[in-house]
Amino acid sequence: MGYDTRRVAREKKARFGKLGLDAEERITAGLAHHRAPAWSTDGRHLVFSVGTMDDSAWLVVDRHGRVARVLEGPADGTACFSPDGGIAFERRFGGTTEVWLTPGGDLPAVRLLGGDGSLYCDPTLSRDGATLACATSPDPAGSTHLVLVSLATGTRLGVTGMPHRADRHPGFSPDGTELVFEGVEGADHGIFVAHLQRNTVTRLTAMEERARRPTVIDEHLIVYERHDDSGHVRLCLLERGSDDAAARSHVIVDDDIVRIDAACWVGKGGKVKLAWAEQRAIAEGEPPRFEVHVARLRGVTAAHADEEVAT
Repeated sequence: MGYDTRRVAREKKARFGKLGLDAEERITAGLAHHRAPAWSTDGRHLVFSVGTMDDSAWLVVDRHGRVARVLEGPADGTACFSPDGGIAFERRFGGTTEVWLTPGGDLPAVRLLGGDGSLYCDPTLSRDGATLACATSPDPAGSTHLVLVSLATGTRLGVTGMPHRADRHPGFSPDGTELVFEGVEGADHGIFVAHLQRNTVTRLTAMEERARRPTVIDEHLIVYERHDDSGHVRLCLLERGSDDAAARSHVIVDDDIVRIDAACWVGKGGKVKLAWAEQRAIAEGEPPRFEVHVARLRGVTAAHADEEVAT
């Protein structure tokens, strides 16, 4: 499948008029941290971690924050939904982490990856739910690399393997042909894309930019965190063109609020909603905690089915 270039050009002109967040809402509160939100594919539920260390779990809520299910912890890393409502999530066991999977509803979770002493983290599912990508390392203290796992057969396929770069936080493109991820080498954090059919990897962000935790909107747009030496964290939008080396970044909100762990959901007409964890004090005199917020991403329209034409 390809794109009508005239239609895509019109969409791009509209995308970056006034970037920002509309109708922002905090959906968690309490005495614990809430982090790492992920949307269900229909946008009706979120899953996120609550608590820290051994006193933590995964919580599934509707979009108003009402609890639907608790998944056993200790919670670590990330979680994700499959199209049929299943959830893959990360659990910590001693010095390593594992990936568990529940088909959804009240069905119990089973261990999908782990139990062999290796580290498995940052699970994410393809849009059709057939393939899971995650970061793994045979040494829990070593560098992680990305693998694809077929849920039907259990077959594993290595995607990355640079010896001095740790690869984390993968995310599939909508058509499943690319995997966007964070690569870390020393103090350098960058956003990369693995082209699965060509077996190549391209860097998308500049060397001097400390870019972390990408989340994919569509084939052209990625949301990520930009960290600086002063401790500021800004959510940014990465615009990919025909040449990935010329990808452009746009700051979504330029303020001093710490927003991390962003997740995207694309609704009807290409409207984009964000969920993220935000650090601030809820009441005067209380220590700051991370709470989950949601908002419409203003100024962005995602590519969607009615833009595609056969090539």
